[in-house]
Amino acid sequence: MKVKKIYLIVFAIGIVNLSFAQNANQPRYFSLIGKTIPYDLPLQMANYQFSKAKISDFKDKLLILDFWADWCSPCRSFLIKADSLHKKFGNKLIILPITYQDSATVVRFLSSFKKVTGINSYSAINDDNLNSTFQHRLIPHEVWINAGDQTVIAITDADQVNSANIEKVLNHEPIDWVMKVDMPMINVDFNKPFLVDGNKQTNIPSNEVLLNINTSGYQFKLTKHIDSLIGGGTFPGNDIKAYNVNIQSLYAYTRISEGDDPGVINSGHMVLKVKDTTIIHEPFNGNYQMYAAWANKNTYCYELILKDSTLNGPKIARNELNKYFKKLNIEGIIEQRTVPCYVLKRTSVIDKIKSAGGAKTQIIGAYILNYKNARFADWIFKLQSYWLQMEIPIIDDSGFGNEMVDMDLVCNMENVNSINTAIAKYDLKFVKENRKESLMVIKNIK
Repeated sequence: MKVKKIYLIVFAIGIVNLSFAQNANQPRYFSLIGKTIPYDLPLQMANYQFSKAKISDFKDKLLILDFWADWCSPCRSFLIKADSLHKKFGNKLIILPITYQDSATVVRFLSSFKKVTGINSYSAINDDNLNSTFQHRLIPHEVWINAGDQTVIAITDADQVNSANIEKVLNHEPIDWVMKVDMPMINVDFNKPFLVDGNKQTNIPSNEVLLNINTSGYQFKLTKHIDSLIGGGTFPGNDIKAYNVNIQSLYAYTRISEGDDPGVINSGHMVLKVKDTTIIHEPFNGNYQMYAAWANKNTYCYELILKDSTLNGPKIARNELNKYFKKLNIEGIIEQRTVPCYVLKRTSVIDKIKSAGGAKTQIIGAYILNYKNARFADWIFKLQSYWLQMEIPIIDDSGFGNEMVDMDLVCNMENVNSINTAIAKYDLKFVKENRKESLMVIKNIK
């Protein structure tokens, strides 16, 4: 079976979270503060007035390097914020988006981004030099560069890029900076066991191991947070591996039904019936320092490796989690409940998306979908597991299911109203209805 992975390299609140390591050692890029970056550093540009540029082109303005990618939701939000700041500060400020992604990917994104938001943005592309200089693993990643002498002032997250801080820099006023702590990742091959006994990738101290089960049918190991390990999950076959994620995510990865695709449980499929939700998921919104302290205490890693492929992996993982988290008065169970859902329905009997055949094209992004002879269900899965993961459950009543379709959409995939406007031409519509659904309920035992 194909290995499915869910990793996010952005700071996100929700089912999938990423690890954030913090220790006494500062990131290497802190040593660059106060240093001058090369004036003639070349940049390839997309959607800009020139195909190439140099850092020196912006030397007379406050320059903020914004490291981003089109798949990063906070990055996309920051592009909108950056546009507002540009309008406010005029020619005193340049926020320069920089990505490692290629021209075709970025141009396609910026085109759909403009159609949906009205913002005509640009970006440096195919970047390696600046990404190497200001190494990071969490995006958005913001590097502040002083006008004139081009010295690095600060390295922050996107929240620090605000009108108040920009005003202070422009007026040469002191700022109590909140620097972005961003450590390197442990180099791990997630296709191989990382935690369970017998692996050679890392040595985990015994006091970090919370549960270690080894039976004739499976191995299961649960550990505390592991510094510098990226968070997320990978699902080879019926095995489950989760790293540096919150309790809500640990249970979400065990799925509701055995046949569910990993990652299909969005927050709408989760019910939290606990007195203290701060031990279940993070109570912060984008504050790296606060998240780091919380994550070290409240995120976990586990691996379930099946020796007997006939066993129900998700059920085993859920049972083992329940054994351990009993000490926190927590358990995860599956219950049938009637809840609001987004139900996709046809508004006519006419099939307007049937594929005409030919070569397969399957492009989907935050603001675009281009399907040619592609599976309709893949879009539904993507909506539920990623774009609308913070929304209520999605039910596909269209009847298209696994059919191959041709569809072209330009809309905000994170907004149901925007999606509905786009899919109206195909006689499709998401309608909010109460439906009986199987849900993952995390509750206090007593």
